[in-house]
Amino acid sequence: MKMRTVSIAILAGLFALPALANGPMAEDPGMSSNSNSNSGQMNPGREQWTRKRIQHLKQRRVRYHKEGYPGGDVRDGMGGAPDNPYLTNNEAALRRRDAIKRQHDIDTMELLMLKKERGELSPGGQKKLNQLMRHYTR
Repeated sequence: MKMRTVSIAILAGLFALPALANGPMAEDPGMSSNSNSNSGQMNPGREQWTRKRIQHLKQRRVRYHKEGYPGGDVRDGMGGAPDNPYLTNNEAALRRRDAIKRQHDIDTMELLMLKKERGELSPGGQKKLNQLMRHYTR
């Protein structure tokens, strides 16, 4: 008799607990249902951080464009620089050049994502972001 009662209680518990897990949940009225809404309301700390990070990334872009690639950019028609790694076949310089280009693309992607989060991204910026994301997610 005891075994029968215990086994019925265990079976009832096995069936009842999953049913209770999917029951109605009380929602917090302070939380919005869409965490990524573009309502313009951003956490003040996050807003300050994104503003500083965008400024930092813009400074890195200026420095990148000022220093440029090692040996110049071969795409600008002036690829005859003597330290151009494509002309000298220097493997270490080619790897360094590729690493610089990849980091620049990552910084550009982060900058565009932060602008999108803040609602400041232009349609051209969205196009560039989509292009970079397709390139690096293959």
